[in-house]
Amino acid sequence: MSKPLHHLIRKVIHPTVPGLLLPELILFNRRGEGTTYEPLVDFTVSRSAMSITSHLKPVRVMGFLWDALVENQGKPGRDARKIGRRRFLENFVTNLARGTIVWNDGELRDDTGLYWRPPSPDVLNGFACGFDAFVNYMSDPEDRPESDPFTEMCDGLFDLKILMSSSGRPVKGLGLLAHLKKNERTPTQPGLLDNVVEKSGRRSYLEAPTKEFSRVLLPTFLTEDFRTYSGRGIDASGRCFARLLCLGVRSSEALLMWEDDIKIRNGKVEVFLRHPGKFRDRSRGNRTREEVLLEDYDMLPRTKMADKCKVGWKDPALKVSLSNRLSWLDGTEEGAFLVIADYILNVRNPIMQARRAKGLRDHPYLLVTTRSGKDFMAGDPWTDAASISSFKRAVKRMAKRLPDEGIEYGKYHGTTRHAFRHSYGQDAEESGLDDKSIMRKMNHKSIFSSRVYRNKSEEDVHRQFEEANARRRSTTEPQIRSTIPSAPMSESLDDFYRTIMGARWR
Repeated sequence: MSKPLHHLIRKVIHPTVPGLLLPELILFNRRGEGTTYEPLVDFTVSRSAMSITSHLKPVRVMGFLWDALVENQGKPGRDARKIGRRRFLENFVTNLARGTIVWNDGELRDDTGLYWRPPSPDVLNGFACGFDAFVNYMSDPEDRPESDPFTEMCDGLFDLKILMSSSGRPVKGLGLLAHLKKNERTPTQPGLLDNVVEKSGRRSYLEAPTKEFSRVLLPTFLTEDFRTYSGRGIDASGRCFARLLCLGVRSSEALLMWEDDIKIRNGKVEVFLRHPGKFRDRSRGNRTREEVLLEDYDMLPRTKMADKCKVGWKDPALKVSLSNRLSWLDGTEEGAFLVIADYILNVRNPIMQARRAKGLRDHPYLLVTTRSGKDFMAGDPWTDAASISSFKRAVKRMAKRLPDEGIEYGKYHGTTRHAFRHSYGQDAEESGLDDKSIMRKMNHKSIFSSRVYRNKSEEDVHRQFEEANARRRSTTEPQIRSTIPSAPMSESLDDFYRTIMGARWR
């Protein structure tokens, strides 16, 4: 997409819900006067258990909708007041999906003034779902204010939806089919996106939950598959990164770790998750990390960078000190000590010493690039793209090493970086921890967030069902013994029908 024209999105702490970070949409008119859009704030609070990424989807799409309303105001054929809500929303969805910049007469033009680029299918689907969820919320008269800036510019805008339910009828009776009665003969109606996005570009729904990384394959994956194909070299940063994922952290949280976050003592390694900008370090004059980066290294936190070094931050639940001590996935701590200690002493330190000797900028981030290239230098902070490529190569090596396992790289194959976090959640549940303990262990703010990581795979559900049946068959206790009669099946069925049918049985 493009930069906002007439809106601003900022992240704020909710005044009455301590610790709740939410996105706030500020709408500007053509005179530059801005006001916070309160209904969207209330909607976000009502879904506070969701992640900040989920909160941003409806906020972003409503911001772009406001840009379209303001920019097209007064333009013939585009003003929502004149062309009607349905046509305006159809135009909005088309521009959102395909972009507004076109090639005409040998030059790029944009008659709308919006300058939107087409987003990916997943982002577009997220926008549509976010808009429809907000429309559902606004369908309650108590939640809809008497005066709304959107409906003032396009009356009845919140009576329409972008997506449709699987049956073709709008959820809660709203949307583009509100005038149709529920009738089995009513043909399935497409949503607005169906006219814009080809079937091949739509996101398919997968019933199976995201799989965990196989804990059977994990030990050899960590020790064997970060070696190069020749067997002579080691992907040192990739191997250390994979070990950090055994702490149950997100990939971005591992990339944001400083060398100071690692404490090696008495043959053990302690790792801390700390806020990338606000954590105060007593050993550095009680300055925040952002202050340390600006004053000592002349750089911004990676969360605020705009280049390839940028890394996201999902705002996990941290203590008041903004520092949490992390726990290892069962059975991985001993190997992690050897790998991380070797990485710091024999990989990172020599690279950074050589870097400083050349007069290049120093930095405190743990994971570094181990070689120089066309547009990067050895010692640069390891990027998110590099971590993905490293992990994919390791999975390919594992697939080559174990050809009979049918291993593929993918989210629903349980072989991505995030699959480690699902393994961590499964292990925490199997260890007998309660919901709140698992929530804290995974640095979540809600127990509902943690439950997503504990969904059983189809294979696990089948195995547990078979084990339960085996226990039931082997038990000798009368209260749970099978109640199926020992008489022949035909006689049992006859007796059953006589019982329920009485005199009508023939």
